[in-house]
Amino acid sequence: MNIFCYGTLMLDRIWSRVVKGSYKKQDGTIYGYRRLFIRNEIYPCLVKRTHEHFVRGVVYFNIDQEDCRILDVFEGECYERIKERCEIEDGKSVEVEVYALKEKYQSMADEKEWDFGWFKKNGFNSFITKYEGFLRMKLR
Repeated sequence: MNIFCYGTLMLDRIWSRVVKGSYKKQDGTIYGYRRLFIRNEIYPCLVKRTHEHFVRGVVYFNIDQEDCRILDVFEGECYERIKERCEIEDGKSVEVEVYALKEKYQSMADEKEWDFGWFKKNGFNSFITKYEGFLRMKLR
């Protein structure tokens, strides 16, 4: 299965800390979504919107089942993995799975767009030391 990442997991230093395998990756874009901040947090969520909205991210190819299970734990109960189509750099479309905010947690989303450049500069260190997803992984 291919996984589309649109937030913290786009960074190799975070991705490799979460999964065990080594995977080919490529830039990609999905349509019909927005990448927003979670209220009072430094990481994003993905919420369904109209087709003119789009999110750029990274597709990791052929993720094994064990790493998918680890990613599910890392993402937590507020997110669900759903199937989507993703355009990749060479103009092709591939099927991916992406973690989107579950309907019942939509109120957690801020309407402020999450900025990857801001995160790399201002949020990375705090995320690495404080994100509860790392703790959930250790408890599994």
